[in-house]
Amino acid sequence: MATLTEQLKAGYLYKRAETRKAKPWGQRWFVLEVMTDAGPEEGTVVRTGQPRLPLSRAIASASPP
Repeated sequence: MATLTEQLKAGYLYKRAETRKAKPWGQRWFVLEVMTDAGPEEGTVVRTGQPRLPLSRAIASASPP
């Protein structure tokens, strides 16, 4: 079985501010991807979810310091 990647959900994640200096609620874009692969035993499937970084943060983290 080949590895299959699918996007399950995308949208804004709202989070309460941790400090009083920031806005009361912050929003952040998220994308949840799930990778499906064959399991260690016959007839089993392993699904692994991971959030994907927004494009601007992915570019910033990939560039050398």
